[in-house]
Formats: sequence, C-alpha cells, structure tokens
Amino acid sequence: MPVWLIVVIAAGAVVAVAVAAALLLRRKSAEIPPAEEEPKITPGGGEQNSAVTTVMIRGEPLIVPLVREALSPDALRQLTELVSKFPPLSPIATQILAELNAREISRERIVQLVSQDPMLTMQLLRLANSAAAAQTREVTSHEQAILLLGYDTVLIVAMRGAVAGLAAKSAGGGFDQQALLRHNVATGLLAGALARRCRLISPSEAVTAGLLHDVGKMVMQDSYPHLVKQLLDSGASRLGESRLGKEERLFGSNHAVQGAVLAARWNLPALLVNAIELHHHPAVCAMDDYPAKDRELTAVVFIANQLSKYVDCSGLDDCEVDLPSPDLLTMLNLPQKYEDILELVRPEIRKQLAIFLEDQPRQN
Repeated sequence: MPVWLIVVIAAGAVVAVAVAAALLLRRKSAEIPPAEEEPKITPGGGEQNSAVTTVMIRGEPLIVPLVREALSPDALRQLTELVSKFPPLSPIATQILAELNAREISRERIVQLVSQDPMLTMQLLRLANSAAAAQTREVTSHEQAILLLGYDTVLIVAMRGAVAGLAAKSAGGGFDQQALLRHNVATGLLAGALARRCRLISPSEAVTAGLLHDVGKMVMQDSYPHLVKQLLDSGASRLGESRLGKEERLFGSNHAVQGAVLAARWNLPALLVNAIELHHHPAVCAMDDYPAKDRELTAVVFIANQLSKYVDCSGLDDCEVDLPSPDLLTMLNLPQKYEDILELVRPEIRKQLAIFLEDQPRQN
C-alpha cells in the first residue's frame, strides 16, 4: 500500500475519533439539567474572588467565597487565636440583647440593666439631651432617655462600646474609623427598620448584626496594619480583582470571615455569626441547610449595608453598591428599587440617625 494512502487513512481516523468525542461530550452536556442558581456568586461588579469553595445546592455545584469551613484547620486556629486578644462584649450589652429578643420585652428589666452601667447611662442621657433630639425639657433620668430614644438606640449604644473599643485599639492609620462607625450605626438602624417592616425576624437581632457586620475590618486593622495599607492602595489591586478577593489574597480570609470568628468568640448566637459572615453573599443562605431565620436576617443585613452605602459612602474604603436579586426582595416583601425601600424606612430612622451623627464627633 502506498505511503500517501496510509497517511490519508490515519488522518481520517483521527478526525473521526475527534468528531465522535465531540458528539459524545455534547450529548452528555445536554443531559445535565440547567442550574436553578447562577453558578458563581460574584460581588462587587461581577468579579471572581481569588479564594473560593464549592458547595452543592439542589444537586448543582455553587462556587462561593471563602468561608470559615473553607479555611484549613491551621488557618482557622490561627485566626481564632488572633481574635482571642480582643476584649469581650459587655455583659450588660449581651443581657440587653437577650432581653430584647424575649417573647415579651420587659421595660423594667431594660431600665434595670441600663442602671447597672454608669457609662451607658451617661451616653443615653447625652443623646437624649442633644439638639437633634429636640426636647423642650431636659431629660434627667435613664428611664426617660430609654423612652425617648427607643430600644434600637439603647442596643446600639450598648453594643457600640465594644465596637468603639476595637476602633480605639485599631487606631493609627488604615480604615477611617469615624466613617466606619457611622456606616455601622446607619446599617444597624436600617436593619432594625427593615426587620420591623418585613415582620420576619427580631428587630434587635437585625440591629446587632447590622452594627457588627464590618467588625472584621477592625480585626484586620489591629492585626495586620501593614496589609491594610496595601488593601487601601488601589495601585496594588490586580486587574478584575474584587474587593473581597483582594482581602483574601492579602489576609488569607476576608473581613466577613474574621468578623464571624470574633462574633463566635463573643458567644453570639449562630444566627448573628452567620449573618456577619455572609452579609455580602445572601445567596449562600439560599442553601437548604440554612434555617429560614438565617436566610432572612442575612438578606436584611445585606440590603441595609447596601442602602447605607447608597445614601452615604463618604470616607468609606468600599463604596461598591451591590444590587439584590429580585427573589431576595420578594422574600422580604420589599420594593424592587433602593429608592422605594428608603422611602419606607427613612421616616423611622431619620431622627435616630441624626442623634448619632451629632454625637459622633465626640467619639475618640
């Protein structure tokens, strides 16, 4: 047989095998049903994170950002040791949170708890007598202050002590602590207002999760100030890299994960820990193994965080405003546009937020 004929036959066989393989792959792919969710969660403008893990939702793989379960045992142990040096939450603050989550809130018990903390009492009186409170008579007792300011403000002031302590501990460059505290307070107030509007979850839990959602940034600032400078340096970013992806590249985890580890260290309920960890990624909570309250609280904190940045992101290191999925808003019985949501909650939080903003310059 001529050599040229052998070459032609061999080439034909190769082409035939390639075509058969392509048809087989095409048939296999056609047999896979389409995923019900998007295959990737891509916060901050659709950029992919540098550190991911894969979970299964209804039989389909979903690529999600780095979470605690994706950390190696050594990395998780190191992070746990890192947060162990931070001060615990005030016992009064945790008792107030527990009381506000009770089936029936006892005003007398709240008054009693506040009276046990002279610093908390002084802060509430100062807020109640601020110009923004617009009282014609001086407020002279913590009972009057609680009645005037409301439970959300009492809880934020109590919890803010721990956050302000971390801010002072983490001072000296890096994140703008005043802007971060302002953002966290606004997110807490918005989360509480959204929770009352949705009537699905406890407003006090929403306030707490909103206030503490970015507490991991203070862990970063205190533990890795040199890396925070790189994080805030836009010139050190890689092309197409999301903000969380940059955090994960520099720190080995993101601020949400670090905040969740600290919240667990504070013995906060798993509901709050999960909301802090997933506040950028509520779609992860769509997984069947997350309780309904976890999904709802995480969604509320996500929307409150975005609304807070939408209204005012001055001084913040991250001004990306992510849009929620329509399904998320439908689950919470909220309008589909941020402007319409703000119109619903703005009257409720306007006075409270003004009181905090007036008081903020006095914070160290």
